[in-house]
Amino acid sequence: MHDDKKLLLIGEQKNYLLLSVREQLDNSNLDTVLVSANIGSISGVTENIKGLLIYAEEDILKDQQLLGYIKNRAQEEKWPIFLIGYPDELEILESAFSKQLIQLEFLRPLNVKEMVSAIHEYYDRSLKVKKKILVVDDSGTTLRSIKEWLDEEYQVVLAVSGIMALKYLAVEKPDLVLLDYEMPVCNGKQVLEMIRSEVDYADIPVIFLTAKGDRESVLNVMGLKPDGYLLKNQEPSAIVDAIKEFFEKQKAKNDKIG
Repeated sequence: MHDDKKLLLIGEQKNYLLLSVREQLDNSNLDTVLVSANIGSISGVTENIKGLLIYAEEDILKDQQLLGYIKNRAQEEKWPIFLIGYPDELEILESAFSKQLIQLEFLRPLNVKEMVSAIHEYYDRSLKVKKKILVVDDSGTTLRSIKEWLDEEYQVVLAVSGIMALKYLAVEKPDLVLLDYEMPVCNGKQVLEMIRSEVDYADIPVIFLTAKGDRESVLNVMGLKPDGYLLKNQEPSAIVDAIKEFFEKQKAKNDKIG
């Protein structure tokens, strides 16, 4: 597909459906290796594997040792798992593997073309370089919520204080800082002042995400020229859309300059 790695297809090698699946995957430039559902066969071809496509059948569903081996190897190698089966079969595999490992499930009767397209889309998304956002807030609850809203589209880094944020910026440069206004010891205004005063990261975009929407608070920081000012009481979707719009405008501006 995009490299020389292969998708490991686990199931009965003489199964007509699996042979068709392998053929269509290969024809779509996603190379596959079809192996029998046993530890020996799987362990013999783990080099350059980019994921596992498991066809649910009796030999796999009843073999707890095999399921444990697959789970452990997938966790170690960070292989995504894709499943094919009937609903009751998928339930068994879901209980054997962690939710983090299972990326896509395909119900039988199988539409092979749709499956191939979905797998390609998955790898296209995973190859996409995510923008990195540093979220600074003294509330752990707020940080967890924001991470949940943004985690699918962005790489989210959390800092529970302004001091922690500045230490992070000294070694890593995110694409955006989402900054709370009211924080103890070092508040948002002070953090922004320090960011703007440091040559190495003065150009990092900073958007305030705060509960303070009064005119005095807004005017207090606008002189430091933040790249935006969002209120926490907005709907999560509105915050996500505003961040997406910011990056889109930034890209359009850079493309115009380029």
